[in-house]
Amino acid sequence: MRKILLHFLAMFITIYSFAQSKNINGRIVDEKGEPVAFASVKIKGARTGVAADAAGNFTIRAAIGDVLVISSAGSADKEVTVTDVPLINVQLARGQGALTEVLVTGYSTRSKRASAGSASVVAIDEVRTQPAASFDQLLQGQATGVNVRSGTGQPGAAAEILIRGRGSITGSTAPLYIVDGVQINSADFATLNQGDFENISILKDAASTSIYGSRGAGGVVVITTRRGRAGAVRFNYDVQYGQSKWPRQKLKLMNTQEKLAYEIDRGNPNGWSQADFDSLKNINTDWEDVFFRTGITQMHQLSASGGNDRTRFYASLGYLNQSGVVQATDVKRYTGRINLESGTEQLRFGINASFGYSILNNTSENNQSIVSPLNGIRWSLPYFTPYDKDGKYLQDPTPSGQPNPLQELLENKRRFPQWKGVANAFVEYKPTFVKGFTLRTNWGFDYTQNEREVYSAPGTSAGKQAQGGQGSLLRSFDRNFRYVGTNSINYKNTFGDHDISATIYQEILENDFNRFNFTGFGFTLPFPNEAGITDGTRDNGYIPVVAGTGTNNSLVSYFGEATYGYKNRYFFQAGYRRDGSSRFGTNNKWADFYNVGASWIVSDESFFESLKTIFDQVKVRASYGTVGNQSGIADFASRALFGKINYGGTTGLGLASPGNPDLRWETKQTLNLGIEFALLNNRISGSVEYYNSLTKDLFYNKTVSMTSGFATVLSNAGRLRNRGIEVSLRGVPVSTRNFSWTIDGNFTYNKNTILELGAGGEDNVLVNDGVSVLKIGKPLNTLYLVKYAGVDPANGDALYYDKDGKITKDFTADNNTYLGTADAPYFGGITNTFRYQALELQVFWVFALGNELYNNDRFNVEYPGYPASSLSKDLLREWRQPGDRTDIPRADASVYNLDKTTHFVENGSYWRLRNVQLAYNFSKGLLSKIKINSLRVFVQGQNLFTGTKYRGYDPEAPVSGSSVLNAGAQYPSLKTVTAGINIGF
Repeated sequence: MRKILLHFLAMFITIYSFAQSKNINGRIVDEKGEPVAFASVKIKGARTGVAADAAGNFTIRAAIGDVLVISSAGSADKEVTVTDVPLINVQLARGQGALTEVLVTGYSTRSKRASAGSASVVAIDEVRTQPAASFDQLLQGQATGVNVRSGTGQPGAAAEILIRGRGSITGSTAPLYIVDGVQINSADFATLNQGDFENISILKDAASTSIYGSRGAGGVVVITTRRGRAGAVRFNYDVQYGQSKWPRQKLKLMNTQEKLAYEIDRGNPNGWSQADFDSLKNINTDWEDVFFRTGITQMHQLSASGGNDRTRFYASLGYLNQSGVVQATDVKRYTGRINLESGTEQLRFGINASFGYSILNNTSENNQSIVSPLNGIRWSLPYFTPYDKDGKYLQDPTPSGQPNPLQELLENKRRFPQWKGVANAFVEYKPTFVKGFTLRTNWGFDYTQNEREVYSAPGTSAGKQAQGGQGSLLRSFDRNFRYVGTNSINYKNTFGDHDISATIYQEILENDFNRFNFTGFGFTLPFPNEAGITDGTRDNGYIPVVAGTGTNNSLVSYFGEATYGYKNRYFFQAGYRRDGSSRFGTNNKWADFYNVGASWIVSDESFFESLKTIFDQVKVRASYGTVGNQSGIADFASRALFGKINYGGTTGLGLASPGNPDLRWETKQTLNLGIEFALLNNRISGSVEYYNSLTKDLFYNKTVSMTSGFATVLSNAGRLRNRGIEVSLRGVPVSTRNFSWTIDGNFTYNKNTILELGAGGEDNVLVNDGVSVLKIGKPLNTLYLVKYAGVDPANGDALYYDKDGKITKDFTADNNTYLGTADAPYFGGITNTFRYQALELQVFWVFALGNELYNNDRFNVEYPGYPASSLSKDLLREWRQPGDRTDIPRADASVYNLDKTTHFVENGSYWRLRNVQLAYNFSKGLLSKIKINSLRVFVQGQNLFTGTKYRGYDPEAPVSGSSVLNAGAQYPSLKTVTAGINIGF
């Protein structure tokens, strides 16, 4: 690996030579010429820096071309490029710090000061070093309005992200991801290196997302990768090593002695003889120890950047190897990137290109599958072992004939290789014969090749169930190619106190997908690949199955945006987009989206002067606009499709899908109001926002007459609303030359309400086997169950509350009650950062409050109808004789209805210590002696503590759709400790 990295970067060393770092002296003053004491001075792109002294003087070791970032608690950050000037004088502007961030929309950049929209900029350096194979998991708790559920701790798995609530029932609620102007999917993060990311902007309201038209309803996450900077070639090498552990003993299962005693009390349902009891009681297998191990993570990245006034480059190579805590699960990833820009003042061009290859070996997370390791734990008895006395897999190690789960896990394979290539090229021209105009064309390409290999070994249960009973191999090849071309003309100029910018765009996007797969059977040879497949004949029955599919969608758009600023104090913006999509019916091919917004820097007004002793800045803003959603539906859902059908035992070609020519976009209308502030010399800063979003024309499977030959047709029917408040705060309780303490916090409240369901007047639609419901006036994912009232001490019967609040022994679904939503309405994050000289400690908490979860883990191990499976210790408290007072009824599976009651509903709120990092930055003086520019070492821990009343493995289990019931079969978030080094030279 080392040789590959060095060869890859050698070409740049021949073009650019090293420049020796030297001591750069400077002085920092404010607008009045007064020194700014103890300001921070850092080299951009590096993690090291120095502090100025009480007189504002500083010395830092840097090379010509380096960019210094100077910041102070009461001032705007300022960037200065190092030249051969012996002394750098820096003037900081007071009272502007909170408004100087740059927002990247994917099409343009604008200052936060001028923006009327709602957007958050994530501090990439705060999350880049956290050991996650999928970058989206690192956004949790980093921005208001962004609810991230890790969902599964399986290596390489994507997170579930909701921006300002669920805005669709059938369609996708995921945000749009843009990397250097190219749309990608969340699953692609497993093949992208977060070490290459430089800026992350999360666009939330219509004023920010409307420019994406029919793709922006779920919000937009815009990622910009690193660019080269003028100066000598600089290298950075990052390495991490860590270990992960499974959260232990959450299920609290009976051990062998308890389980056998329980079975005896229940009349020996498994039919053991005394000899069996005598043999079994000497075995006590902890199936968590059987399935789980310590996961190991290694991450390496080598990058280089440099250039001159005309040409700059950034290049990197990355490697990740992460073994899962479940045996036979892991992910390996190889990435590379080259970003190159060149040009003059009038003409610029560039290309950003990345490639990635990843291999995921994972396991099933289906709640009904024995292959799922969590199901294996629940269904495996403590008095059996995975191996017999000869060291072979024990066959059918349960009285019910369940297969050996360890054999199913280790001998069957689920391998998912992925190839990924993303490229973006642009040409930008500023004509000299007319002032203020910029012409730009930008073309992006995204190629993804996914392979799927699912091998079922002949000796396993899955292999025996395959055609012919001798195993199977499924091989699938998916290829997806997406391109987007954007052409734009921008005009920007300043006339006295007036700043004007206007841009018109034309864009085309096309996506092509095709899949080919085959399944072979009859593995009589020990080759778990194509070589082991038996040729299929009519005699042996091993006839292979071949299938395939393909689809395509395209989007043509015309849009524009304009901003106007007056006296750098009053700002107005507006945008309009017209989209034409191949996905929608002939009657609704085109749709229009728009936004308007305004903001006002109140603190710049003369009447505000008397308040400036307290307030440094105050800004108010408002926006309104519309965006659309076309994701989550099939590309040809609006069309009547023909396909293979069976009728009367005969196969033929017939109408397979009715189509709907009136199918159109989901439309989201959003009002956003916000205030931003800073006070006490920027010691305290933050923002408060209110939003009200209405989504109409929801994608909905409308029931149709059975005479049509179909049960439902995809239509537009229904409305829902998301309203909420977002608060972000930053405080600097202590800031001295040697020590500082900074607190960053964000809090979000979101209320989701269904306003209308279907065109036929439906107002109460059960989903997920009666556990949750769609109900007008209630939020999505509302649990809908009978309230459990405990146990009758006289006879052990379960008791329930009826709709009138009276206790009854009769169970009926007519007494179902609305119990709250599985989606947390309150969530956020809090970060405390302590710096003492070169030592830094960061403590990051996340929280989610106010939701209810159905604990399917408990149901699986508390159901008395599963005597041949492991059972919960809670069943040892079940009712046994008159007078017993307990919450566990008598063991009678024939009258068991607790799974449809609140008995398994628990408070899903949690506080989690998401990340703790301790880092040390070595001094420049020491490093200069060994020709190193920067050196940082750190150790960090993730998920070290979780406070929750939820008794399952993880309160972050997914809660959408069928996963409300599947919760409990997924990997939980893992406890991880890593150590790392970052070195710059």
